[in-house]
Amino acid sequence: MGQGPPTNRTYRNALAIALVLFFVTLTGAIILMIITSARDDKREDDFNATVTAVVSSAQQTLAAQATPPTPAPAILSGEYTFAPDLPAPRYSPSDLPTRQIVRGQVLNEDGEPEDRFSVMVWGDYTPQQTLATGEIAELAPGHWAVSLEGQVNRRLWVQVVAGDRYLSAPVEIVFEEANAERSAAEVIFRQVRPLN
Repeated sequence: MGQGPPTNRTYRNALAIALVLFFVTLTGAIILMIITSARDDKREDDFNATVTAVVSSAQQTLAAQATPPTPAPAILSGEYTFAPDLPAPRYSPSDLPTRQIVRGQVLNEDGEPEDRFSVMVWGDYTPQQTLATGEIAELAPGHWAVSLEGQVNRRLWVQVVAGDRYLSAPVEIVFEEANAERSAAEVIFRQVRPLN
């Protein structure tokens, strides 16, 4: 007569432990596969982000080489209400490694921040734009700022305006692609005579 599998208590306990270990091992293997897959997805996302950044930088460099420089503006004769504090501009490293920053402040005759006026910015790879100052721009009183995409050779100008009226002479700012120590520029405009 054939003998069936043992049915004693030790055998049943060993079988139960073996099954539990099998399922724990299987679950661990599945979790490991999920983690490995997630890491691969993250690596792929990081790679895609890097490729996108490199392509964007290359496109900006090609555009920078193909775009003619912006001509210097004509300075209108006469006395302006605002003048830049010298030296103007003051250069420093940018807080953002892939951007060039232009910022400053507008001060009245008493040296107090002034939010009534705007600052116009334009130049190479920078379409003309008028920047608000202070609270409207979500900055400290009298402050203005603009962040420009890329670290490229760029020449631009800033000027205080009120509507279509120029209240200061344009101040030239020159950025060089290879000079990270001069990738941010600050210009402080101070009122030097009464507004007529």
